Order: sequence, then C-alpha cells, then structure tokens
Amino acid sequence: MNSLPPFSEIKPLEKTILICLHKHHDKNILILMAVMLLPWWQTSMAQSSLCPPVVIPDTFKNYEFDHNGVAIPYRLFTPDTADDGSKLPLIVALHGAENFGAVKDQFLICAGSYALGWLESPLQQRYPSYVVAPHIFNPLFFEEGYNGWDKEKSLDLLKKLIDHLLFTERIDPNRIYLTGHSMGGIGTFTVPGHLKDYFAALVPMNTAGGCPEVCERADDQLYDHLSIWAVHHRYDDANSNVRAVFSKLESLGNEVYPTHSFGDEIINLSEAEIEERIDEHQRFFYTEYRYPCNRNPFFCHTSSMDTILRDTLFQKWLFRQYKKDPEAIAITSIDEDYNYTIRWEAKTASDGVEVWFRSNTKSKWLMAGKVPAGTGSFNLRPAVAERNIRLSSKVRLVVFNEDHFVYGMSESRIKRIVSDMPDKYERTGILSHPNPATDVVYLTIPEAMHAEYWQYSIFSLQRALVQNGNVTDDQIDISGMYPGVYLLVLQSNTKFFMQKITIVD
Repeated sequence: MNSLPPFSEIKPLEKTILICLHKHHDKNILILMAVMLLPWWQTSMAQSSLCPPVVIPDTFKNYEFDHNGVAIPYRLFTPDTADDGSKLPLIVALHGAENFGAVKDQFLICAGSYALGWLESPLQQRYPSYVVAPHIFNPLFFEEGYNGWDKEKSLDLLKKLIDHLLFTERIDPNRIYLTGHSMGGIGTFTVPGHLKDYFAALVPMNTAGGCPEVCERADDQLYDHLSIWAVHHRYDDANSNVRAVFSKLESLGNEVYPTHSFGDEIINLSEAEIEERIDEHQRFFYTEYRYPCNRNPFFCHTSSMDTILRDTLFQKWLFRQYKKDPEAIAITSIDEDYNYTIRWEAKTASDGVEVWFRSNTKSKWLMAGKVPAGTGSFNLRPAVAERNIRLSSKVRLVVFNEDHFVYGMSESRIKRIVSDMPDKYERTGILSHPNPATDVVYLTIPEAMHAEYWQYSIFSLQRALVQNGNVTDDQIDISGMYPGVYLLVLQSNTKFFMQKITIVD
C-alpha cells in the first residue's frame, strides 16, 4: 500500500470519480455516480495500483440464489470445522457502491476486503465462521428494483438468503453478524430496522452516510439490544456522520467508547483499557484511524477494513456477541433498607447472572458477584462498601447461558424503583388522564394526599428512565416525549402509584 502514486499523478477522470465518491454522502447520488461510471472505472482501477488485483480464494465459492425467479449471485465461505456438528457464527457482508451494478465477473474486483478479510487464515483459525456476500449486479440495479440494500426487494433477498443458509448450514441463529463497506456500511445500520430479530452485532465500515436516517432509528430504539463496532478513517469525510450516530447513542444514555480518536479529539485507549471495556460487556465501540493516506482518498476509504479485521481485540469483542433477548432479565427493585438488595425477574432460572456496580460516571465498572438467575436477588453490601454507594451509582445485571454467552442485560440507578415497591409503601388510587395523552398528563389526587410531596418518573417498557421530576399543579409536562407506551410512577415518602400511559402526537 505504500507504493500508491501521489494523488497529483492520478488520471484526471479517475481523480474526478475518486473525489465524487469521497465527498458525496447522499446514497442515491453515490450509487448513481458509481453505477454510471462502473464499466470504465472498474477496468481502469483494476489496472492501477490504487485498486490492486483481488485474488478470490477457491474456498469463497460462487452460488446463485433463486429470489422469486431472479438469479442472484453470492459467495459463501464454509469453515473446515463446520463438519464437526457444532453451530458457528455467520458473517453477512454487504458490498459498497463500487459493486452495485457491476457485472458478475467483476464482483469484489475493488474494495473486496469488506468480505475477503473475514476469510484470512489467522482469524478463521481463532474464530471459525461462515461468510456470505451477495452481489446486486447489473441489470438487477437498473431493471429489477434492487437499487440499494434498503429497498424492498433487496431486504427480502437478504431475509430469504439468510433463512436458506440457516436451513442448509450449521449456523448459530444467535450469532449472525452484519457488516458492510461504504454503501454497505449504511446498509449495516439500516437493514436491521426491517430484518428484526436476526442480528447480534453490526460492523459498519467507512459508512457513506449516517445521520439523520440512522439517528432517527436510534430514537426509535432500534439499537437498544444490538451491539455496534464502527470503523472509519479520520480523513474519510463520511466519518463525521458516523460520529453523529455515536453522539446520538450517547445522548440516549448508552455508554460509547471511541478507541483511537473522535474527530479532533485524540483518545488512544490502551489495549488493556479496550479489553476492560470488552470484559464489562460494553456494546458500542467506534474506531477512527488516523494513519497517513498517501493523499489518496480511495485508500482512506478502504484500508481501515483490513486494519480492523486483523485487530485481535475487535475479534474477541465480536465473536462474544450473542443475540439479546429484551425479556431475558429485568431489575424490579433496589431496596436501600436491606443491604441495597437488588431484585430481578429472569426468564431462565438455570442460567447465571453477573452483578456489576459503578459508583459514578467516572469510575470503573466492578463485578460485585456472580449468582444463579433463579435466586432473584443479590445484596450489594458487603460486596460494595456503603460509602461508595450513592444516588448516581448504577448496577448492571448480565445474564449468560451455559456456553457463557451473554444474552440479556438490565441496568438501574440506586434507589430507583423500576416496576414494584417495597412493602413499606402504600399503593394508592390516583387518576391520571387523558390516556392516551399528548402534551400534558393531568392528575386527580385525593384531597387527603395533597400534603404529600410527590415525585414522578416515566420509564420505557424496557425499564429505561425517560423523564422524571416533581409534580407541580397536579400535572406533568410530556410535550418533549416521543409517542409510545410508557410506565408512569408517582412516589411520595409513604405512597406509590403506577400506571401505563400512552403518548400520541
């Protein structure tokens, strides 16, 4: 890669294409430009050192999938150990604009490492896995309606192809990982919105786009039970959009970990720090490289794929990911009067639960204990000294199966009651109206209870705190909340009220 020519020596037309592909993030413009210029561009690029010849191994076998009468080519890698009866992960790799509309025999001719990198021997020896790479080729793009990964036909193709592989191969349905480069990167973010309950983790690479469409999906809680590790290069212009995605995830209360840099901010987490975050079961990582690109935007836009796929910590994180069950475990209460007892409800009593504790937002997560899920409770003291427990402290429950894969999580702040209350509280009859509500929830509080000091909390049905505060004038302002179904909790020193409410536009 160090032999790439200076950008000034690239042919004028070739330079124009590179600049356009590098600068334009609107996916329709990007795909249209790429498809219009592909016949010339791929031939020219394949003959230059900008896009060195790609050798596709014989093990990446070529097949065709009959999708409603249309033959769709795809490549499939089957690991050697797939014959031993064990079920293995599946990597679903989505190509970028450089392959949309390309003829069949030119598939993977350029930027092929989004798929080929998963086949490298060291990775496969450590983590054997299936790899599938479908190809939307010309004329599917122009004439058949497969003009993008988020189009109805393309989504249906992906669903049926994955279902076919689940039926014919030894694939673990709980360990399907979606990845893609450039246009395939934005597809990695958006496809799970249509193919729900398929993927355990997303690996978008050098994504051509990001917000607002991905941020809107974050607002709609699409990524609440998915894990994401995105990779970019600092000098690939599309990365600013992906930074916005991770900023949005953080604003929604998620913990986000940039590993190298974040725009102008230099971070450089050490390997030990990254491994700590992985062992804490963190779900959102962002890697932005900043090594020299030799003044070549195409190199900036592609090389980080090879770099991340050879990163053993990234590999460790990814192949630990398991499809999350939103109902696997839920904290029901944390009672400070009894050694800060954490109570929960778990779907499978025979599995295990790790109890994690963090004193404040700047402190590290510490594992306080490991118990069977069926116990239903854990005393935080004496595992954690009382002086370290405060209102800003958080607890995290992680439930894992017999193979030690994590399939569910639940978090709560100390003293925050989520769905039930200790016996010392008296349930009381308060009327909240209207229901559904739009901007304001009005409360009818019995006269005898007006002297009570009332606080309110509104939770999502996934037990996440959305809004809280003091009740003023027997009403609650909900004008800034998104439509949906929530849990309203009112609490005084002695009394408690809880009701589901629906918020509409």
